[in-house]
Amino acid sequence: MRERDRHYLVFKSHQAQSSTSHAQSPRKSGLPREELKWLQSLHLSFDPKNVRRDFSNGYLVAEIFSRYYPKDFAVHSYDKGTSLSAKQKNWSRIERSLQRQNQHLMKKVVDGTIHCKPGAAELLVQDVYTILTNRRSVSEVGRLQHFMSRLLWPKHLHYVILLR
Repeated sequence: MRERDRHYLVFKSHQAQSSTSHAQSPRKSGLPREELKWLQSLHLSFDPKNVRRDFSNGYLVAEIFSRYYPKDFAVHSYDKGTSLSAKQKNWSRIERSLQRQNQHLMKKVVDGTIHCKPGAAELLVQDVYTILTNRRSVSEVGRLQHFMSRLLWPKHLHYVILLR
């Protein structure tokens, strides 16, 4: 075996080992480690690899809430589709179910998640984490400020932060 072939095999085996690891680093997913570990502990139908894309249709959010409120969130009634109509139906169903629990998600963050806006899905996951665990992530305030100021609010309002 030539030297070059040996290096290639070592590289390929290293790639295989790193791609089979179960947990994705928070840096790659955009989520803090605490939230990533929480998501993994829920044993969802699939691990979110691209947070923006994987949370946009609401299916994973419904699945997460179903772990805490199984009667209100019947996962089989949610669509895994990526069309705008499928996403809107899923999110309106989630909203109705949350209202029964006297909970809500910020509309602008949900809209940003549906349309895959940078930072929206990560902020949504933080909000869901806070609602379900009664704990706040360390980076939640900074992320909320960044998202709102960058994408949703007029520049003169970017210092106003609403926290529950």
